[in-house]
Amino acid sequence: MNQRYYRSFCDQFAETFIQLLDMWTGRIKRLSSMGAKQLLADIAYLRRVLLDLPSLDDTSTPPKGPSMTYTKLVQEGLDRIEACFRLVDLEANHALVEAYAQQVPTPSMVGFQRVLELKVGSAIAEDIAGEGSSHLLFMPIRV
Repeated sequence: MNQRYYRSFCDQFAETFIQLLDMWTGRIKRLSSMGAKQLLADIAYLRRVLLDLPSLDDTSTPPKGPSMTYTKLVQEGLDRIEACFRLVDLEANHALVEAYAQQVPTPSMVGFQRVLELKVGSAIAEDIAGEGSSHLLFMPIRV
C-alpha cells in the first residue's frame, strides 16, 4: 500500500475511533473506582496501539513513526476521555472541583455534571450540580 494512503487511513481511523469511543463511554451511567481504573488501563493500551498503527506499514529503516499531527490527534482525544475517568477514580470528593479545573482543558458545568453522574449517579448529580457548584461558572479558562 502507498505510504501516503496508509497515513491518511490511519488519521481517519484514529479520528473516527476516538469519536466513537467518546460517544460510547459517554453512555455509561455510573462507574465504580475499580471500573474507572480498568477503563484507564484500557485507554492506555488503546493509546499505545493507535500510536503504533502508522508504523505497521513503514518499510523504511529506521521506521519514521507517527506524524506530529497524528500523535497530537490521538493524545488530545484520549486525554479528554481519560480526564473524566481519572476524576471518577479520585477518592477525595471535597477536592473534586479543584481537580476538575486542573485536569480538564476547558471546564464547563456540563462536563462537571457528567463526572458527577459517573461518580454518584444521575439523580444525585443533578441535585449537587444545581446547588453547590455554581462557582464553576467563574473558573478561569486556560488557553
